[in-house]
Amino acid sequence: MSRTRTIPLLASFTAGLFLLAGCAANPSSPTSDAGRQASAGDAASSVECAGVWLQVDFDILGAPLIETCVDTVAPIEAMTVLDAAAVTITGTADYGLDVVCRVNGLPAADQSLKIPGHESYRETCATMTPEFGYWSVWVESRATGEWDYASVGIDDLTLAPGESLGFTFTSGTNTEPPAEPLTE
Repeated sequence: MSRTRTIPLLASFTAGLFLLAGCAANPSSPTSDAGRQASAGDAASSVECAGVWLQVDFDILGAPLIETCVDTVAPIEAMTVLDAAAVTITGTADYGLDVVCRVNGLPAADQSLKIPGHESYRETCATMTPEFGYWSVWVESRATGEWDYASVGIDDLTLAPGESLGFTFTSGTNTEPPAEPLTE
């Protein structure tokens, strides 16, 4: 079976965008958001996840928010989390999975993106995505409740039970982490 994977971007507003992400191994199964453990910042939440929480925010791309828990009791590669949640990632021709170009096929190759302050463009996935329209990749430690950019590419990223993986389509110069995943 052939499959395309898109890689998350690490934004650097002064130097450009780069992102690295994790490989696949140890398949796990997703569960509903009812299985997520609250982080320190979300102590009042009743949502619990003993494994890895996944959140994908498509923002202006228009697809529904994806929120799911992937069960695991051991460290798990990010690509395995995505596989278990049936989320596809596509990288670029020049950077492979080090730069996320599409998540679940979005933005589509024939989709004209209109981002305020910029001319419309279509993402070709040939090279680095523009700083005003790209996928950012985040990791949250539930111990602190803080989201940080992923420090490695998606195919090098390994997550521990109790961590969260987030993708946000960034449209503009302000890159926000995923919404609070444990908010009811």
